[in-house]
Amino acid sequence: MLENWLADFDYMRRNTDWGMLVYTFHPDVSGRGHRMMMMERLIDGLAARGAEFLTLDEVQQAFRARRAPGGGG
Repeated sequence: MLENWLADFDYMRRNTDWGMLVYTFHPDVSGRGHRMMMMERLIDGLAARGAEFLTLDEVQQAFRARRAPGGGG
């Protein structure tokens, strides 16, 4: 599963110059110990690939700035 999650990020990076990737985890199962360890590995793997971790508000601000005239997007 971890490789699939990381491949989603790799695909996004290969096919777009800017984007947002959201992972959704059900709260009833994501808090279990072995799954939390997998999420730690996901975060580490994404960070190693150069991912930026932003709030949704930061993402929408960046999106709007890129869409503004002269914003580069």
